[in-house]
Amino acid sequence: MALRSVRYAGLAEDPFTGGVATNPQPQFYVDASEVGLDSPSETDMEVPSSIGMTARAKRSGPYIPEGNLAYNTDIGTLGWFLKWGLMGYAFTSGGGTDFNTHEIWANDVRYFAKICARIGKDEFEHVFEHCTVGTIEIAIERELVGLTAEMTASRDFENPGGVKSVENDILPGLPAEYALSYHDVNLFIDKDNAATPAMINVSDIAMSLTASLENNVDSERGVTLGSRFPRRHGSSGRNVTLSTELHFDNMLQKRKFWGGLAATGPGKLGGMTFPASSTSPKAEPESM
Repeated sequence: MALRSVRYAGLAEDPFTGGVATNPQPQFYVDASEVGLDSPSETDMEVPSSIGMTARAKRSGPYIPEGNLAYNTDIGTLGWFLKWGLMGYAFTSGGGTDFNTHEIWANDVRYFAKICARIGKDEFEHVFEHCTVGTIEIAIERELVGLTAEMTASRDFENPGGVKSVENDILPGLPAEYALSYHDVNLFIDKDNAATPAMINVSDIAMSLTASLENNVDSERGVTLGSRFPRRHGSSGRNVTLSTELHFDNMLQKRKFWGGLAATGPGKLGGMTFPASSTSPKAEPESM
C-alpha cells in the first residue's frame, strides 16, 4: 500500500488546567508551506575522560524542540498569531448590527500564551506541548501575504491516535477566509498637521511592507534543576520593526525623515515618528 502524504499544522491555545498541559485538539488548521518545528539535535552531554582520546560516556542534556511555521495567512488565523505574540487583546461585540472588533496590542508581559501544535508528518502526528511564539514576520509584496512564526516548545511526542483524517478533520478545520493578497492591504501613516492628527493612505507609493516581531524568548533559561525540559519560556524584551519600500516620486517622505517638510538635510532632533495604529506606541524610522 502506497504511503499517503498527510502534511498539516493544527494549533490551539492550551488553558493549562491546574498548571498542567492539556494538549487540546486544534482550534484551526493552516495549509503550511513550510514546517521546521521539530525535535532538537545534539542533546547529549559528554562525560569528560582522561582515559584515551575520546569521551567514554554521555548523559542526556537540555531538550528544547523549536522551529518555524510558514503559511499564506488569512484574516481569520492572522489574529491568533498576533494575539499569541503580543498578548494584549480585547473583543467588542457589534451587537448584531455592526462589525465585531478585535483589538490586539503589545502587552508588557514576560510569559506568553501556551500553545499546542499538532504537525502531521505522513506516518505520525508530531505533538508539541507548551509552544511559545518567539518571532513573527509578515511579508507583503505583490503576492500572497506570508506569515512566518518561530516557536519553541517544552516537549514533543507522537500522538498515539495517529494522523488526522483529511476529510473529517483537516479540511473542515481550515479557515473559511481566502488567503490575503497584497491588494487586500493598505498602508496608512500619520499626517504632518499636529493640530488635526489623522492617518493618510500611502498605499499608492508603497511597493512592499514587512512587519517583524521579536520577543527575545530565552527557553534555555527555562531549563531548571530536576528536568531536561524548559518549564517556562520567558522574554527579555520586545522589538517591532516595520519596513516598507516606497516609490521615489517626490521629496515628501525624505524631508519628513530629516525632520520636517521644510528640511533640506538631517536636523539636530532627528527624524519623524508615526503610530503604527491608533493604540500603539510611536515608531521611528532608522533609515530611508
